Amino acid sequence: MTARLSPAFRWYLGLVCFSILGSLLSQLTGLDPGPVAPIAAVATLLLGFSVACRGLKLMVILAILAIGAASEVLGLYTGLVFGRYEYTDAWQPIFHLPGDKPFPLLLPFAWGMMAVSAYRLVSDVSSKWVRAASAAIVTAGTLPNPWMTSLAVAMGWFAFRSNIVASAYFAAGADLLMEYTMVHSLGYWRWFESGLLFVSPPHNTLGWIVVSLLAAMLIAQSPPSDLDQSREPGSVILVHLAFTLVITGVLAIPGPLGK
Repeated sequence: MTARLSPAFRWYLGLVCFSILGSLLSQLTGLDPGPVAPIAAVATLLLGFSVACRGLKLMVILAILAIGAASEVLGLYTGLVFGRYEYTDAWQPIFHLPGDKPFPLLLPFAWGMMAVSAYRLVSDVSSKWVRAASAAIVTAGTLPNPWMTSLAVAMGWFAFRSNIVASAYFAAGADLLMEYTMVHSLGYWRWFESGLLFVSPPHNTLGWIVVSLLAAMLIAQSPPSDLDQSREPGSVILVHLAFTLVITGVLAIPGPLGK
């Protein structure tokens, strides 16, 4: 039997579709969506974050938000984490840090959603492989029982640690694919350094890997409590990545005046 989608995930998917259709209508007609667009963006992001973090302990969620916010503040003032960049006023709601540096209030949630969902997606995939491989080892029965048990434990140990590294690289790769949309299509931030791939400088990807590693290690030490084995938390990053790429195409469509 196919598992039913949770209400939160259905609302998230519905808001993603609503945002795409609304953006397409606005692009084709030139109509100003007014407050509908930012409200829909806030609701979509917060719902995605809540689905990705479902089952995590509150302290883990707060720690992940703190890591995301602290790394961004450090990056804005020093350029050490991601490179030299600044946010614009386009990503509302905005808060101005000392020195008149814009800081989107949704930024820690967006970062957390990506990092957490990436870890849960990788964990879902690797757990399937480990279970399948362990079952195959037991079924084959070519090794003494203690050896088979030790091999299964070793596979689980390796998967546990490789999940942390793989999810950090996956989150960084997803961010790289979304950079063009965020910088050029939506104008959420601008770089003061040239990039080798798309827009961002290479050390932005390195910064994403390092910070995502911290988030993944937190989750690994305190795994989610939900026992339904739902794939929804890990699906959020895939949905959001597809959403971002579709929005890029929508915003590239010439408007009613051919702009």
